[in-house]
Amino acid sequence: MDAYPFLGVPRPLVPGARMTVRTDAEHLRPGSRLVAGFVDAHDAPPRVGTVALVWGVDRVDDGPDLVSLRGELLVGLGAVDDGRVPVATVEFDRPVPARVVERLQDAVRAYHGATAEAGEGGDVTVRLAPDPVVASHQVALLLRISAPELQDILEAGDARARLERAALVLTRETGLLRTTMGGRGA
Repeated sequence: MDAYPFLGVPRPLVPGARMTVRTDAEHLRPGSRLVAGFVDAHDAPPRVGTVALVWGVDRVDDGPDLVSLRGELLVGLGAVDDGRVPVATVEFDRPVPARVVERLQDAVRAYHGATAEAGEGGDVTVRLAPDPVVASHQVALLLRISAPELQDILEAGDARARLERAALVLTRETGLLRTTMGGRGA
């Protein structure tokens, strides 16, 4: 089992996404890898995080450095020990029928249509990748939900479980948007 340096971040980092955080971790260098895990003062340590590439470090003389990360791989986390955390894959061999991704694609279009109607912007032309793992990361990037709720989706398990949980959230959010816009029903 591999172990990486652990960096607590203020919101979940999804594979394929970028994030810049302030940190006093002076040992970080561009090109190194670490595990970024969402840390909320009210919650237990995260069960999943993302192996991330450090692609930039801006040193600040009188404060925390700015570290730019790019998420690469969603992993399950062990206990942090001496600043390092062991990781394990969260993807299983459970098959994901194509219709699961197709239903999620329909839910994403409905969600973006509702956000556009609400004046918040939305792109109904967004296409999810046919690969269920990639699609589960893409949809996590698209959702406008709280960080703890996004972390809950990431911790759902494998790609199929994440897709199913995301579909429920998309349906709920679409219904809420349409209801607040004058009862247009989901």
